[in-house]
Amino acid sequence: MKRTLRLILTGLLLVLSTMLHSLVVKADASLNVSDFAGLQSALSDADSVINITIDASFEITALLTVPTGKTVTITSGTGGPYTLTREGSVTGNLITVAASSSLTLSNIILDGNKGALNANGSLILSNGDLTLNAGAVIQNNASGNAATIGGGITINATGSFTMHGGRITNNSSNSYGGGLYINGFSTPYLIDGGEFSYNHADAPGLGCGGAIESYGIGTITNTLFIGNSVAYMGGAIDNMAI
Repeated sequence: MKRTLRLILTGLLLVLSTMLHSLVVKADASLNVSDFAGLQSALSDADSVINITIDASFEITALLTVPTGKTVTITSGTGGPYTLTREGSVTGNLITVAASSSLTLSNIILDGNKGALNANGSLILSNGDLTLNAGAVIQNNASGNAATIGGGITINATGSFTMHGGRITNNSSNSYGGGLYINGFSTPYLIDGGEFSYNHADAPGLGCGGAIESYGIGTITNTLFIGNSVAYMGGAIDNMAI
């Protein structure tokens, strides 16, 4: 009887071990993407950690979201960096990062196609954690109306921003933060390396922070600021947290 019970318990432990192993393996997905439908599908994957490799340049033809609870990385594959371009009819925040989620970009270009449209939104609006690494470029986005802030990127109070290289360039806002807007007096950020260039905050009497408008608390080191401008104050940085 005891021997039979031991065999049953051993069998149950083996089944549980196999199930747990399957869950661990399932928690991390590595997906290759070469078109918009593939990217949209990848962001909807059931796994909690999603590593996306972009293998071609293509247009983004609808707004995208990184769902709550997801950890997503996007990088270019062999032959990159590749460019993901806002399609000419797509307005609003092109990629929204939900609270309690994260997005990391490396060696990939997001282009707002501002020669074709005023987007009325940032390229990325983050309520979670956003990281730019070397080779990540946020460029050519016009956020349009004065109610929309952050020409390139907007970080809301529940989020955070980290930059280790990359470029935020040639974006514009009609209000605050031509390149980057950091919202919320406790929003953390770390910018160590990279470039902010030729970003603009345009509205007369309102445009502040040509490169960065910040209400957050953070550090900026080893970073280039080139040719950013405003209509009102803070050609490179307007820091409202002091």
